[in-house]
Amino acid sequence: MGGSWNWFFDLEEKSYQEQKAVIQAAASAPRQAGSSEYKLGTLYTLAMDQAKRDTEGVAYFNELMKPVMEAGTIEELMDALGVLQYRYGFDTLLNTEVLALDEPPGEYTAQMKDMNFFLDVQDFEEEEYESENKEYFTGYLARLLTLAGREDGEKTAEDIYTFVKTIVMSRSEEKYTKVSVDNLQKQLSNIDLRAYLGKIFRTMPTELNVKETASLSTLNSYLTADNLPLLKDYIYLVNLQKLAPYMTS
Repeated sequence: MGGSWNWFFDLEEKSYQEQKAVIQAAASAPRQAGSSEYKLGTLYTLAMDQAKRDTEGVAYFNELMKPVMEAGTIEELMDALGVLQYRYGFDTLLNTEVLALDEPPGEYTAQMKDMNFFLDVQDFEEEEYESENKEYFTGYLARLLTLAGREDGEKTAEDIYTFVKTIVMSRSEEKYTKVSVDNLQKQLSNIDLRAYLGKIFRTMPTELNVKETASLSTLNSYLTADNLPLLKDYIYLVNLQKLAPYMTS
């Protein structure tokens, strides 16, 4: 027999079909409000209601993004981003997460991830992909903005491409290291880092596991009032792209 089949493929398919049956049963049978079955069935029904998604379009997304798009200062922008990350897991300029440690068991670490660059870091580093990368932004991503009602889609996408590429090209070697919040604050001097983290973490971390730090200084140079429209557009587009599969047909 050719190929790479093994018994786990059958087990995975069987498990998938069983899960599907459980979920569809929860969606079709009467459920007690607040029960696990009710929550599961309600979520499934919402996800399958494409007609409602088509009717609402991007209206609800735009409502969630309103505090970002209406921010008048960098401080207001970072406050809005902290709330969006904490409540909905939206991408921001400073993406954080909490990871369980293997050793010692039961302990956790706070981590700062990369920005969402839309493409792999390696794609920006290879000159041969330059035209394709730019086309992805000024073509596909610009089209998303147009479908969301923006009239300046191509110009906005092009500006975001320049911004993202600048951040990527300033990165240092990837090596997770623990950096104190005090030292991170020095690199991100144009914002109140503690105020931002305070909207995400219930207990303020003293340090963060950071993938690389060189690009933070470059990002900091963009955290000014003059760049506020660009930063808003980046946040809007990066989350529009992320959520587009769950919106309209």
